Amino acid sequence: MKIKYLVLLSFFVIIFILIIVKGFDNRLRITKYEFRSKKINEMIKVAFLSDLHGYEYGKNQSDLIFMLEKMSPDIIVLVGDIIDDKRPSETTFLMLEKLVKIAPCFYVTGNHEAYTFQLDKIKSRIEKAGIFVLAGNREQIEVNNNKINILGIEDPFCQEDLYKKQVNNLVQLNNSDFTILLAHRPDRYTDYQKIETDLILSGHAHGGQFRIPKTNIAFYAPHQGLLPKLTKGFHQLEDSVLLVSRGMCPTTRHIPRFFNPPELIELTISSNK
Repeated sequence: MKIKYLVLLSFFVIIFILIIVKGFDNRLRITKYEFRSKKINEMIKVAFLSDLHGYEYGKNQSDLIFMLEKMSPDIIVLVGDIIDDKRPSETTFLMLEKLVKIAPCFYVTGNHEAYTFQLDKIKSRIEKAGIFVLAGNREQIEVNNNKINILGIEDPFCQEDLYKKQVNNLVQLNNSDFTILLAHRPDRYTDYQKIETDLILSGHAHGGQFRIPKTNIAFYAPHQGLLPKLTKGFHQLEDSVLLVSRGMCPTTRHIPRFFNPPELIELTISSNK
């Protein structure tokens, strides 16, 4: 009996260890999503980056750049917290300079860029790299025989009045072509719904930090609190769809993720005509 007890105990210990190891496996993944619209003629591939927080994947971001080159996107969007207030930023700036050689890039700020209290300096450096920095404005581009509007709103941290002004500016626009809105915080979706958009891309929630596998249950997200709902994937709104990234940094202030690996999103937008 004692041997059987030890064997059974050893079995459960091994299973427990395997679960823990798998849960804390925070290697960067590529997550693929597809969105369809009658406004699209030919497929567009979008690389969607959020919440990198200055984390380095390989020397000088070589691993991340390789992943993006292999993905070969038509557009790259960077939806806030790419720069972090606690980590060095120079490597990230150098990475951004390389991204524009892969595809046109569009950027909005997150709260961690704002935490540096050097937003103007950060935005200026990013613009000099050749990236479109969106701040309550619209860029119109043509990609693969499609006319696309890309809108962006800055994070409201310490600039709530400016944020509201940017939202109001975008509300005034008539967006008949396919329209993407970049806005860091998914919890502000009621503001975004006032804007004529087809697809909203957000991050900020870090996937809820700890997740229960095979469920949609997450533990905590900034500005959503316990058991948040808007932490990953597609969410249907009134007249548009919200896609939330789990983010790309494997930790949050040194707190690791659990069953919630960081992700680089490969989003294909195709026709449903």
